[in-house]
Amino acid sequence: MRRLLAVIAGLVVLVVGGVLSTDGLQRNAVQGALAEELRVSVPLAGTPRVLVDGYPFAWYAARGSFPAVAVVAEGMPMDLGDIPVQFADVDFVLEGVQRR
Repeated sequence: MRRLLAVIAGLVVLVVGGVLSTDGLQRNAVQGALAEELRVSVPLAGTPRVLVDGYPFAWYAARGSFPAVAVVAEGMPMDLGDIPVQFADVDFVLEGVQRR
Protein backbone atom coordinates (compact mmCIF):
# COMPACT_ATOMS: atom_id res chain seq x y z
CA MET A 1 0.00 0.00 0.00
CA ARG A 2 2.83 2.43 0.82
CA ARG A 3 4.46 1.67 -2.49
CA LEU A 4 1.22 2.49 -4.34
CA LEU A 5 0.88 5.78 -2.45
CA ALA A 6 4.51 6.63 -3.23
CA VAL A 7 3.93 5.93 -6.94
CA ILE A 8 0.75 8.04 -6.98
CA ALA A 9 2.51 10.88 -5.12
CA GLY A 10 5.40 10.70 -7.59
CA LEU A 11 3.03 10.89 -10.56
CA VAL A 12 1.22 13.87 -9.04
CA VAL A 13 4.54 15.66 -8.53
CA LEU A 14 5.55 14.93 -12.14
CA VAL A 15 2.25 16.18 -13.57
CA VAL A 16 2.17 19.33 -11.45
CA GLY A 17 5.85 19.99 -12.20
CA GLY A 18 5.23 19.51 -15.92
CA VAL A 19 2.29 21.89 -15.93
CA LEU A 20 4.18 24.56 -14.01
CA SER A 21 7.33 24.22 -16.12
CA THR A 22 5.41 24.63 -19.39
CA ASP A 23 3.43 27.57 -18.00
CA GLY A 24 6.15 30.06 -18.93
CA LEU A 25 6.56 28.57 -22.40
CA GLN A 26 2.83 28.82 -23.11
CA ARG A 27 2.66 32.36 -21.76
CA ASN A 28 5.66 33.48 -23.84
CA ALA A 29 4.21 31.97 -27.01
CA VAL A 30 0.86 33.73 -26.54
CA GLN A 31 2.47 37.06 -25.59
CA GLY A 32 4.68 36.86 -28.68
CA ALA A 33 1.74 36.07 -30.96
CA LEU A 34 -0.32 38.94 -29.52
CA ALA A 35 2.61 41.34 -29.91
CA GLU A 36 3.06 40.34 -33.56
CA GLU A 37 -0.66 40.69 -34.25
CA LEU A 38 -0.67 44.18 -32.72
CA ARG A 39 2.44 45.14 -34.72
CA VAL A 40 0.70 44.15 -37.94
CA SER A 41 -2.76 45.57 -37.22
CA VAL A 42 -2.02 48.77 -35.24
CA PRO A 43 0.20 51.59 -36.52
CA LEU A 44 3.10 51.14 -34.11
CA ALA A 45 6.71 52.14 -34.71
CA GLY A 46 7.93 48.70 -33.60
CA THR A 47 6.82 45.47 -32.02
CA PRO A 48 5.08 46.10 -28.70
CA ARG A 49 5.68 44.17 -25.49
CA VAL A 50 2.60 42.26 -24.28
CA LEU A 51 2.28 40.92 -20.73
CA VAL A 52 -0.59 38.53 -19.94
CA ASP A 53 -1.53 38.36 -16.25
CA GLY A 54 -2.80 35.26 -14.47
CA TYR A 55 -1.02 32.30 -12.90
CA PRO A 56 -1.08 29.50 -13.75
CA PHE A 57 -1.46 30.58 -17.34
CA ALA A 58 -3.00 27.29 -18.51
CA TRP A 59 -5.84 27.67 -15.99
CA TYR A 60 -6.80 31.11 -17.27
CA ALA A 61 -6.35 30.04 -20.90
CA ALA A 62 -8.70 27.09 -20.37
CA ARG A 63 -11.27 29.41 -18.74
CA GLY A 64 -10.94 31.88 -21.62
CA SER A 65 -10.42 34.93 -19.43
CA PHE A 66 -7.43 36.74 -17.95
CA PRO A 67 -7.27 39.28 -15.10
CA ALA A 68 -5.31 41.75 -17.25
CA VAL A 69 -3.26 42.21 -20.40
CA ALA A 70 -0.69 45.01 -20.52
CA VAL A 71 0.74 46.47 -23.73
CA VAL A 72 3.85 48.65 -23.89
CA ALA A 73 4.84 50.23 -27.21
CA GLU A 74 7.25 52.88 -28.42
CA GLY A 75 5.92 55.28 -31.00
CA MET A 76 2.40 55.29 -32.39
CA PRO A 77 1.72 57.65 -35.28
CA MET A 78 -1.87 58.78 -35.71
CA ASP A 79 -3.82 61.32 -37.69
CA LEU A 80 -6.37 63.33 -35.74
CA GLY A 81 -8.28 64.79 -38.61
CA ASP A 82 -5.72 66.87 -40.51
CA ILE A 83 -3.21 66.89 -37.65
CA PRO A 84 -0.52 64.19 -37.54
CA VAL A 85 0.32 63.16 -33.98
CA GLN A 86 3.15 60.94 -32.76
CA PHE A 87 2.67 59.28 -29.38
CA ALA A 88 6.14 58.58 -27.97
CA ASP A 89 5.31 55.92 -25.38
CA VAL A 90 2.06 53.99 -25.37
CA ASP A 91 1.21 51.94 -22.27
CA PHE A 92 -2.21 50.55 -21.56
CA VAL A 93 -3.76 47.80 -19.44
CA LEU A 94 -6.87 45.87 -20.40
CA GLU A 95 -8.64 44.36 -17.39
CA GLY A 96 -11.03 41.41 -17.42
CA VAL A 97 -9.96 40.20 -20.86
CA GLN A 98 -12.29 37.54 -22.33
CA ARG A 99 -11.52 35.23 -25.26
CA ARG A 100 -13.99 35.44 -28.14
